[in-house]
Amino acid sequence: MHRSSSTSRRRHHRLARSVWLAALPVASLLATMQPAVAAPSVVVNAVGSTNVYSDVIQQIGGTHVSVVGILSNPNGDPHIYESSTADAALVARATLVVQNGIGYDAFINKLEAASPNARRTMIDVGARLGYKNGDNPHLWYNPATMPKVAAFIAAELSRQDPADKRLFERNLRSFDNSLKPWATLMNTINSQYGGTPVAITEPVFGYALAAMGLDALTPPSFAQAIQQSNDPSPQDVQVMQVLLSQNKVRCFFYNQQVVAPITAKLLEMARAHHVPIVGVYETKPLHMQYQQWVLAEARATDRALSRHLSTEQLR
Repeated sequence: MHRSSSTSRRRHHRLARSVWLAALPVASLLATMQPAVAAPSVVVNAVGSTNVYSDVIQQIGGTHVSVVGILSNPNGDPHIYESSTADAALVARATLVVQNGIGYDAFINKLEAASPNARRTMIDVGARLGYKNGDNPHLWYNPATMPKVAAFIAAELSRQDPADKRLFERNLRSFDNSLKPWATLMNTINSQYGGTPVAITEPVFGYALAAMGLDALTPPSFAQAIQQSNDPSPQDVQVMQVLLSQNKVRCFFYNQQVVAPITAKLLEMARAHHVPIVGVYETKPLHMQYQQWVLAEARATDRALSRHLSTEQLR
């Protein structure tokens, strides 16, 4: 009786050990099948020197960025902007800053220098695209600029938030596609009106004019004087008056944010002599995304040339 019980216990232990050993490979396999823990999603603090760049950051980053554009007042002149302590605080906590560069927004460099941050990446658009000081700084009106800037932003957001890389890449493709109507319309204007003489108050719209093939007859020294808040020479003023009063130009592009007494007088002259006026801007209208804004400017240009209609302000 005792021997039978002992034998039974030994058989039970052998069976239990066999079951345990057989289960080891299965347990090992199950362990290897456990899903990898994904990198946590983050929210990137970002700053654009203007609301043009902050808007593109927002479109690429979506809910994974917290972004502010410093220059955003549609009635302000960015060329004479002075930064504030609030601006300094924004830059201090940002890990991504996008600035125009080539002297347009030099205040950003001062703010960055005042709050060093090894985690911060600064995208200087002018430097990355090979521009130099003295070039027309209004880079966002060049149709080749923003696709490259958006790609820079997507790459940096993917580095800081790798868990959402696919989202950023998808948003980049959507952004690029949304620019096609603007490029198409500018090409159409170029083919229909290339070489048409126009006048400007300031160089802000220069890259767009070049893309549309329009010929700005304004003396460059006049446009530079207005950009730098200086008085243009009497000779340049006379040239501008002749262009408008004698209808030697088909359209007058008026910078609504960089104004002076002489530009206001020229605006009245253009109205009096029925020269179509197109208002252009340094910063994005608050109610529009970047691609909506530049497309609206191109449509206003088309209306001026094809139907002799003015669009002094974007509504």
